[in-house]
Amino acid sequence: MIWCSKKYVKSLEDIKHHIELNNKLRNCKYDTLINTIFYGIKGCGKKTIVKAYVDNLITSYFNVKLEDICETMNKIKCKTNKKTEIFKYSKTKYYYVIDMIKLGKKRLHFFDEFIKSIIQFKNVIGLPFNLIIIQNFDIFDYKLLTRFKQYSEKYHKYTRIICISNQPRKISKLTGYATIRIPQISKKETINIV
Repeated sequence: MIWCSKKYVKSLEDIKHHIELNNKLRNCKYDTLINTIFYGIKGCGKKTIVKAYVDNLITSYFNVKLEDICETMNKIKCKTNKKTEIFKYSKTKYYYVIDMIKLGKKRLHFFDEFIKSIIQFKNVIGLPFNLIIIQNFDIFDYKLLTRFKQYSEKYHKYTRIICISNQPRKISKLTGYATIRIPQISKKETINIV
């Protein structure tokens, strides 16, 4: 769908559906951001809405242009069993993006190493907190979810996490997270968009 594509959506103003949700997200402020889970069915625009939302928070708080928020691919080396593997994640000057599906079956090793290298230390460039976006949060298994909860609680003072999930079943296992449901767009909204 056209409205889901990052090619066409650069900011919250470009999103012509979910008007009520869009207005609420525009009123949020970066310095009052709390851990949040966005969930909804596949294809409802979760990733696109979250990216536009986070970029809106950053541009208004830091007074930067949207073009200044450049996402780059980064690598981290992790020891998995007896060998070292390289895992990839995205990063901007203001936040990190981890897609759990791209990490494969050894995601627990990556998560531990990522936490050690990033979350345990206050943000080096002077941001109020580290912001981490976790895509495909619903594929967390029990062991990873338990570890995630421990890190999330331990480093909550200088880390904010936004999770994106297709299924809300793991949401109830996290305390202190705001939940935002992204509904499927209605036929009326689809007609207005097209």
